[in-house]
Amino acid sequence: MELFPIPEKVLIASRILIQDYHVAASDALHIFISGAAGSEFFISADEKLIRQLTTGKYKLFTAYNVRNEQDMETLFKVLPS
Repeated sequence: MELFPIPEKVLIASRILIQDYHVAASDALHIFISGAAGSEFFISADEKLIRQLTTGKYKLFTAYNVRNEQDMETLFKVLPS
């Protein structure tokens, strides 16, 4: 496994997500980096986090729960071959 350093400006910017979504710092980094990378999908095993990202006024991603069989079937249908 290869580790990549996270720039300080990314850490600082992710604080907005901690404040707005009340998520853990590690979740905020996951969300922020996914968004900055232009990801269309957000994949997690955290059901509460997925709910936060897909409902309410802040719908950020199409999110999939890796522990949900239906979510995984849907994801594999929409992923490019």
